[in-house]
Amino acid sequence: MINLDDTPQDIYGKIMSWPDGLIDLGFELCTRVSLVEIEKIKNVPNPRDQKARLAKEIVKMYHGEKEAERAEEEFDKVFRNKEMPTNIPVFNTNKKEYLIVDLLCDTDLASSKKEAKRLIEGGGVEVLDGDSKERVSDWKKEINLENGMIIKVGNRRFVKISIK
Repeated sequence: MINLDDTPQDIYGKIMSWPDGLIDLGFELCTRVSLVEIEKIKNVPNPRDQKARLAKEIVKMYHGEKEAERAEEEFDKVFRNKEMPTNIPVFNTNKKEYLIVDLLCDTDLASSKKEAKRLIEGGGVEVLDGDSKERVSDWKKEINLENGMIIKVGNRRFVKISIK
């Protein structure tokens, strides 16, 4: 589901996660692109490129050309180039150690301990500290927090740790 008040980056990313079968319908129902142009886009061989154009067109309608370009650049940075996002939310804490399930809940990366446990057991949680990267597989693990450490859940959710 895409909400009209989602950020440009969220709208772009959500559209890029649509199944390829929705691309044509998305152009016809959700954009102002002419039918002639849509036919040209259908001939683009790579569905990823078609979807990127669709995402950019929709973001442009609600947030303008500049924001659409920024959303595309940010998406490519994170998903194509496997780099860190530009703006990572910061979680301030005075704790040096944290149980991983509590950390995921307190940072809003998980809505409950049950969800946190499921994310961890599914291999979707990583701790990034400088050049080191550790996939967390034990939901009972206690994490030794460091300033600047990044907690990553899935491909799209990040939180940077700041110790007061």
